[in-house]
Amino acid sequence: MYISSLEAKQKISSLGDLTPVETENSTEKVYRLPEAKGSIGFISPVSEPFCGWCDRIRLTADGRLRACLCAEDSVDLAALLRRGASDAEILEYARGALACKPARGAASTARPAAESMAGVGG
Repeated sequence: MYISSLEAKQKISSLGDLTPVETENSTEKVYRLPEAKGSIGFISPVSEPFCGWCDRIRLTADGRLRACLCAEDSVDLAALLRRGASDAEILEYARGALACKPARGAASTARPAAESMAGVGG
């Protein structure tokens, strides 16, 4: 089931006005309700794509470097380390993975990665 971040914000706004909170996070929009002790953050890759300014990468628990959580492409850094790859070779593979980072749209394709977010580390 899909609920856009706009719809979620509208439902939460019934509790009070959501006030934006400035953050340094490039992917999350944070809000606070009046009198609330905490805040709420929205990461909305489908309804409000941020691929163009996303600066995130992920190293998975099994040693794969993913330049985009929504894409299935990755580089197996663990395998490189196991076979004794040089620092220069590892750097070359990592740069190759980052060069494939989508400029826009990986999340908007609604094509989930084969692994669960828990497996990726999300």
